[in-house]
Amino acid sequence: MACITYLYKVIENDNEVIYKFGGLNEDESDLMGLLRFDRKTEELSELRRYNGLYKDRADLFYRQACFCFVKLYKSGKYPSFSCREI
Repeated sequence: MACITYLYKVIENDNEVIYKFGGLNEDESDLMGLLRFDRKTEELSELRRYNGLYKDRADLFYRQACFCFVKLYKSGKYPSFSCREI
């Protein structure tokens, strides 16, 4: 069974890029995790842990969100939506 991690951009400015991440149909949920990229230090951090419907997969969603973000970082583009399926 496939696992898809969805990322929805929340903020992008000169200092940071923040994405919500989680599973299917959770794009409006406050239970989604938050991933922050600091543009100055070039570090990723988890601002909020995923606590949605699939909370037993919280670590997996975080790792997949990071992997997906690294691909965005390498492309230099931060779209409003992205996803990764494994």
